[in-house]
Amino acid sequence: MATDIIGSLTNACRLEDAEAVSERLLAHAPDSVLLKLMRADVLAHLLQRDIIGRYKLASEMTPEVRAYADDLYRQNMAAFAQAEALGWRDPSGKL
Repeated sequence: MATDIIGSLTNACRLEDAEAVSERLLAHAPDSVLLKLMRADVLAHLLQRDIIGRYKLASEMTPEVRAYADDLYRQNMAAFAQAEALGWRDPSGKL
């Protein structure tokens, strides 16, 4: 299954590949809640690896890194919002 590919890539820390696959699959299945959630997860992993894991303070980031971080966060929130628009609800109630 296509979602297994994304999961395998994410688990192997091939996050850019997982993001690209999720984007490509969503082009063919734009109403897939599962794909939107998987994309949000991949984006969260990228945020963790590239931003949260490297910078303790926002002031340590260059403007380019800050723009990248903001873009990842925006895309992550958009993926969750799109999933919610299709009927998904966060079971933890955190979003």
